[in-house]
Amino acid sequence: MATPSPTNILLFSLTTLLFSFTLILTPTNAQNTPNNNNNNNNTIPYQTVNNFCLHKRLNVDKPFCLRVLKNPYVSNAKPDDLIPLLEVATNSTSAFICKTLSILQDMYDDMKTKPALIPVLEDCLSAYEDVAGYITNIMSDASQESAIAGLDGEVIGEYINGCVEAVEKEVDPDISVRNQVAKNYAKLLIDIADNLDTEKLK
Repeated sequence: MATPSPTNILLFSLTTLLFSFTLILTPTNAQNTPNNNNNNNNTIPYQTVNNFCLHKRLNVDKPFCLRVLKNPYVSNAKPDDLIPLLEVATNSTSAFICKTLSILQDMYDDMKTKPALIPVLEDCLSAYEDVAGYITNIMSDASQESAIAGLDGEVIGEYINGCVEAVEKEVDPDISVRNQVAKNYAKLLIDIADNLDTEKLK
């Protein structure tokens, strides 16, 4: 029997974590039931998300911020409670990293991949494996000190830079695009963490 690769083991662990996280974030049936008096989905309140994405975020574009955070789980978030936003951003980041690892592994295993790209893929797999292993720290760190959660986002960004630097040696447009999106996720995590009120987390 073949031994599973470290990447496949990490993907399985990360997928399991994401599944558990999704169960937490999934609204109840009561939350999913339309209001008989108002069936217009556009009336779902997202004041906290809108206020954050339009006025408080610094490092990411407004459309990216809104696209990631407009999740039913945060529709009724309290104005001073950004923890639901951090949870959704962390979950979305994890899902993107998991998908990226899968794509990189498929490219690495593909016999049609040009030899010059193999070292790049090795470096990128290592970088994203580090991200996948580190991202699990964010919520626990945020519960202790918001500044630590912000530093977690910076560390994740530095790991992604490992793949960015590798791609500079042998350009691959698809990997470059995924690197940019991953960096946007890391910046969003930093933005949210920087606006957390640690005292309200305890």
